[in-house]
Amino acid sequence: MATNRRTLIGITAAVFGCLLCMLCAIFSSQIGSSPATPTRIALSTRAATPADTRMPPAPTATEPTVRDPVDTPLPRRTPEPADTHTRMATPPGTDTPTRVPTSTTAPRIIPTVTPTLTRPPTHTRTNTPHATDTPTRTPTVTPTLDHAPPTITNMAVSPTALTYSCGGSGNVTITANVSDASTLSSVTAYSAYWRSGASSAASPLASTPMQFFLVNLPGSPPRSWWGGTIDASDSAYYLGGSNGWLQYYIGATDNKGNTGYTPAGWIAITGYACIK
Repeated sequence: MATNRRTLIGITAAVFGCLLCMLCAIFSSQIGSSPATPTRIALSTRAATPADTRMPPAPTATEPTVRDPVDTPLPRRTPEPADTHTRMATPPGTDTPTRVPTSTTAPRIIPTVTPTLTRPPTHTRTNTPHATDTPTRTPTVTPTLDHAPPTITNMAVSPTALTYSCGGSGNVTITANVSDASTLSSVTAYSAYWRSGASSAASPLASTPMQFFLVNLPGSPPRSWWGGTIDASDSAYYLGGSNGWLQYYIGATDNKGNTGYTPAGWIAITGYACIK
């Protein structure tokens, strides 16, 4: 585009130069018709009309002097541009600019980096478990209702046989081991006399409280038991000279009111005749 504009400017300047040359030639021809001696003589000059004696001579129109075509450059026809983009002919005498090919550097394609929308990282808060002191529930001890009677074991008597004559029999020692989950309230030995072949006791039931004994012997573990003494001096009275039996057993009661009994034991009693 810059080169075409320069070309058009040059052509326009040439046209105006030619027009100026033509105007200068016309003005020069008019000036040459004056009384001054022209440099060159025209080839043909029209003769002057004879003046009328009766009237003043009319002014004569002087044709312009035709100059030698050698000295006066004729205007040349300038071809009209058919298109503004068509290269027009350059008039003679005009320096035609030399179009230097402009080195065109291929445009460097810069890759367009489309930024990728990156979502900011979501920070997830992690709750670190802390050691929590869990209160330990102490189970409430529910007292178990004690409905079990005391346990009585190892019941023993001494002597195991009795005799009587005029007086009564001797005493009987009775022992046993008694235990219970609760505290023992009492341990009692019960006894009664029975005649041989009878279906019922010959005496009322007698009770003998028993006591707790604890013996620590050197070199041996402690030993504990419950013991008591049964009075058998009334054997002659209740048996009446007959043979019979001394029935015995032990009963124990805890502080909950539970009572347990042992099976009954029997001691044979032999009666002798009383001779006075």
